[in-house]
Amino acid sequence: MVNRIDNEVGMKRELSRRRGSVEARGREPGREPGRKAEVNGRRTAGAAAANPAAQRGVSNGAAARRKDQEGLQDMAAQTNPDQLVGILRDTVVALVRRDGPDLSARQLGVFLTVYLTDGPHTVRGLAAELNVSKPAITRALDRLGELDLARRKVDPMDRRSVLVQRTLKGSGFLRDLRQIMADAEAASRELAVSEPANIEQPGAPGATGGGTTRRAG
Repeated sequence: MVNRIDNEVGMKRELSRRRGSVEARGREPGREPGRKAEVNGRRTAGAAAANPAAQRGVSNGAAARRKDQEGLQDMAAQTNPDQLVGILRDTVVALVRRDGPDLSARQLGVFLTVYLTDGPHTVRGLAAELNVSKPAITRALDRLGELDLARRKVDPMDRRSVLVQRTLKGSGFLRDLRQIMADAEAASRELAVSEPANIEQPGAPGATGGGTTRRAG
């Protein structure tokens, strides 16, 4: 009788020990019971699915800016200095003639730096990038802000710093500027192709010998 009681007590202790071991393993980090683990798994999967989309949005903006920069570099590589000056002249004249923002060279430099290079952009950073004083950048940003081509915002992480942000109107102005430059480049190329045909070759009818022009009587 005593042996049977001892055996039952021993079995109960063993069962209690095993049950405690199972519960302890269930409380270990990374071990969650069924339903909770399933919910957390779904949340993790959802976050993983959302992150690539956000990353693609950021990378698409950077890719567009790199494309603009590469386009300008290709233009410079395929044209000579005289053609580049002509493209600049035609672009500036078109900007003056059109009914739109009239920017100074410094204001345009600030605008293009903000829109064609990766941010975040600050007044201090733009001053260092363009090698001008911070008050000069502030005045340029005042003008860009009046035209809604850029806006300033206090950096929430450092309230002593001011962030410079792009605007929808500024993006539209950049698109127009890109088209104006493309038209100017096309006109420059057509002129470069047509000019050799208009140059008289030695020995051709009407050409003068020795490179000099004789005047009559």
